[in-house]
Amino acid sequence: AYSYGEGDIIMNNYEDDRYALISISRFGGINFYSTAPNGSLTIDMPGGVYIYGREQALWTGAAYPLPSHTITPSKTLSECMTGWILRWQRYVPGDGPRNNNFAYTYVPKVHAQFNEGDGIGFFIRMDGQIIEKYIYVYDNYITGHADNNASPRNTIVLTGVFEF
Repeated sequence: AYSYGEGDIIMNNYEDDRYALISISRFGGINFYSTAPNGSLTIDMPGGVYIYGREQALWTGAAYPLPSHTITPSKTLSECMTGWILRWQRYVPGDGPRNNNFAYTYVPKVHAQFNEGDGIGFFIRMDGQIIEKYIYVYDNYITGHADNNASPRNTIVLTGVFEF
């Protein structure tokens, strides 16, 4: 049986008293809730499902990063759907970033929950070399290691943080 009220739809299964609720908050958010054990959400849309709001950069700039750099994305790691994507690109010391040799690395949102402040090493391939970058990730900011500006690590910089 179905019923609806202001901003919600309730579906009841009278055989076992299970129900599911879909509601729209006053802020425009959509909430799903089910009392079914081991329940799951299935969305079957022939045209696909698109999640808006993740195409804007949370931070842009150019940083090695070093311990003195604090990269503060506009959205915390725990607020993101699944984490942050970090955009790296070629850097010519003394001249600046180049629009080539892009690399993207992923920081999962669970890092903020279980390993906040712990370091993460990334290996990025550029011009036949494997270059390591080492950062420290907190829920609301990123900082780096002192070796990130030593050659050849100084040929790659962090230029963007995006929601993933």
